Amino acid sequence: MESPKNNWKNTLQMVLTGVALAVLGAVGYLTYASGIQSKPQEPQSLTRDHAHSVIAITCPCAPFFGFGEKEGTELGMITAAFELMGQHAQYVYVSYEDALEHLENHYVHGILAFGSIQKPRDSDYLSEPLVTRDFVAVTLAENQEVIEKREDLRKLNVGIHPDILEVLEPQLMEALKDTKSLKIISNYVLLSSMLFTGAVDALITEQAIFTRSLSSVPDHAKPSQQVEFHQIFDPVYPKILFEDKALRDRFDHAWKKIVKD
Repeated sequence: MESPKNNWKNTLQMVLTGVALAVLGAVGYLTYASGIQSKPQEPQSLTRDHAHSVIAITCPCAPFFGFGEKEGTELGMITAAFELMGQHAQYVYVSYEDALEHLENHYVHGILAFGSIQKPRDSDYLSEPLVTRDFVAVTLAENQEVIEKREDLRKLNVGIHPDILEVLEPQLMEALKDTKSLKIISNYVLLSSMLFTGAVDALITEQAIFTRSLSSVPDHAKPSQQVEFHQIFDPVYPKILFEDKALRDRFDHAWKKIVKD
């Protein structure tokens, strides 16, 4: 039979061993969790194989990408253009600021932006214009609002997404500079719901985005109501900002073939 002293030593040893294992387990978990959280921000994840072109997309909304299993039309056209060049297009979705940093650090080959690119840097090159964006003002048909020019929006309560505002700011700056009725909401479905429930008189949006949002508007908002699209904005054509002139020129050549076909 073991002495009480030996029993005490064995018990103490077991406790210390258990504590040590718990500490090691906690450290391991925290290291693992930290690794998971940091993964999306690791530039190393953006591979630069010679057969790939990595393009940063700064606005993950229609018609940039598809819904369900199908790719968006525009993204399919861009992918096809790269295939004509003998390259596989790889896409990463990041903010515009992160995209610029990735381009400067050569983690990506180009930036496809919703409209943030106003002027390229001296060392960068803009592609040919891509697929047009159809920006519109949307109102309920039953309200019979007459909107023939942008200034007509001043009399209305207007909802807009901040991404849309950024793109259209040059066109809206003069028209809405004195209005206090502009509601900036960072949710396309909520904006559509606000229109149907009368919380706003009009939306300024991109037509494909608005059409897509209808499938998610709650039934009680009655999204089946008839709407009017007011074409009061100049078309906007996104471009890809490339870091390499030769790559830009090859893409432009391939893009023209895709559009022609």
